[in-house]
Amino acid sequence: MRRLFVLGVLLLSIGIGMVARAQILAPILFGGARTTSYSGPGDIVSGALAWYGLRGYSGAFAAPGTGKSIALVNQGGAGIACDVVIASSGNLGGMASSCGGHAGQTPQQFAGTDATCTATIASTTMTVSSCSSGTLHVNDQITGAGITSPSYIASIGTCASPPGTCTLNAPQTVAVGETVTATTVLIVGEWYDQTGGGHDLPFQAGHISALFFYNCINNGTTACALSITGTAYGPATISSLVRPYSFSSVGERTSSFTSFSTFVSTFTDTVGGNIGTGNTSNTIYTYCNTNSAGSPTANDNVLHAIQGVCSTTNSVVNVDGSELTGATGTGGGSTVITIMTNADVSYSSVLQGLFEEGGAWAIAFSSGNRTSMCKNQQSYYGAGNFGATC
Repeated sequence: MRRLFVLGVLLLSIGIGMVARAQILAPILFGGARTTSYSGPGDIVSGALAWYGLRGYSGAFAAPGTGKSIALVNQGGAGIACDVVIASSGNLGGMASSCGGHAGQTPQQFAGTDATCTATIASTTMTVSSCSSGTLHVNDQITGAGITSPSYIASIGTCASPPGTCTLNAPQTVAVGETVTATTVLIVGEWYDQTGGGHDLPFQAGHISALFFYNCINNGTTACALSITGTAYGPATISSLVRPYSFSSVGERTSSFTSFSTFVSTFTDTVGGNIGTGNTSNTIYTYCNTNSAGSPTANDNVLHAIQGVCSTTNSVVNVDGSELTGATGTGGGSTVITIMTNADVSYSSVLQGLFEEGGAWAIAFSSGNRTSMCKNQQSYYGAGNFGATC
C-alpha cells in the first residue's frame, strides 16, 4: 500500500521547492469557461496580505492564464509533481508549460486511471467483482454513474485483489454492478500566494499533504482538496499583522465534529487569530487571540462562505451572510500565516474537511465587504451548495 508519508519523504529528496509539496482536502473548480468577466475575492476587497485558492484571486491575476494556484503530485510511479495554473476564465486550469509532456493536461488527465472495475455499493461498502485493468489503492477517487462526488477509497480492505470489498468515504447505493473508474491519487504539494506577495505554503516536512479530487461539487465540475489529520503547510512569514485584520474562506468540516479546526490562521502560541470550527458540532467562529465571536448556525458537512474580523473594538464572524459579534483580543502582532491548521509549533486544530480558498487582509472588513465577499463566493461555487444564501 502506498503511503502519503513516504511520498513526503520522496518530495523532499527531489527538491520540493522546485515543484510541489503538499496535502489537504479542498474543493476546486475546473473547466467551463465563463461568458462574463471573472471577478474574484481580490476584486471585492483588494490588497489581501496573502490568498490561496483553487480559483483566481482576481480578474487581473487570471487574465494571462499563467498564474500558479497549486502544485499537484501524482502519487503513482515516481511521484511526478507539476504546477497548476489559473485559466483566464478564473477557473483552475491545466498543468503549467514547465511541466514537460504533461503541460496543458487537466488534473484528471495528469492523474491517469489506476483501475477500471465492476462494482456495487451499499452504504460505504464497495463490493468489487472484477477489474478489467489496473489495481485499486487507498485514496483512489472513484467515479461512475450515480456515484457521489467526491468518493474515494478510505480503507482498501480486500478489493485490491477482487473479488473483494473496500470502504468508501461517503454512504450511497449502487445496487446493480456497473463500471467504476479509479483515478490515481493526487495530493497538493504546495499552495501559491496569488497576491504576488510571495507567501507560498509548501508541505511541512514530517507531516502529510491534502488529497486532491478533480470533481467534488457543482455536479462534479468543481474539484476539491481534503485536509486530514496530520496535514500541515508552511507557515509563511509576513509583516507583523496587528488589529484590525480580516479573514475570508470557503470550506466545510466533514469529520471530527467536536474538535477545533482551522480554515485560515495567523495564530501561534501567544498571538494572532483564525477562523475555524468550534469544539462542538455545527459551529464556526472568529478567534482574536484571547477572545472570539461565537457561531451562527453553521451545519457540518455543508459548504460555507466565512468572513472574520478582528478589530480594535470587537470580533465578527459572518457565515453565509449571518453574523455575530464578540469581544476582541489582546497581544501583539503575528508574523506568520497558514491554512487548514494553526501556525503554532504543534500545528494544532487541523481542518478535517474541504478547503476551497482562504486569505487574510490587514484591514477590518466593513459590513458591506462581508456581504459582497459572501455573494461572490456563493455565486462562483453555486449558492445551492452552501448552508444558507447570503
